[in-house]
Amino acid sequence: MFVFVLDGKASLTVRAVAKVVPIDIPEFHPDDDKVKRGEHLFDNNCNYCHGTDALSGGQAPDLRASPLAADRKALGQIVLGGALQLQGMPKYPDFSDDDVDALYHYIRWRARKDLACLRGAAADVAC
Repeated sequence: MFVFVLDGKASLTVRAVAKVVPIDIPEFHPDDDKVKRGEHLFDNNCNYCHGTDALSGGQAPDLRASPLAADRKALGQIVLGGALQLQGMPKYPDFSDDDVDALYHYIRWRARKDLACLRGAAADVAC
């Protein structure tokens, strides 16, 4: 919250925000059906903290650029096993391994798409 005072002399220090660069895994090939399912799961369970379209606003890590989310096994340990509960990431015991796989496909697809947009190489995708 900002409060302004007439003739005030205080100044505000603005900190630079680090630019997020999504991680692409060249050997990964997204499955369209899993991407769609993963997007649905993400929109209904993850976007509050990790951001709409997986574009984090800073409340939680940007999964497109997270080395943990780039590792399918680690993602499963976090989502299903609660490996990061002490850091505030809830586990999802009602999710299946297929759900985690769908989330993984969506996050990796999103990272690739957004990285292509950052590089200006996304002629076939709306940025």
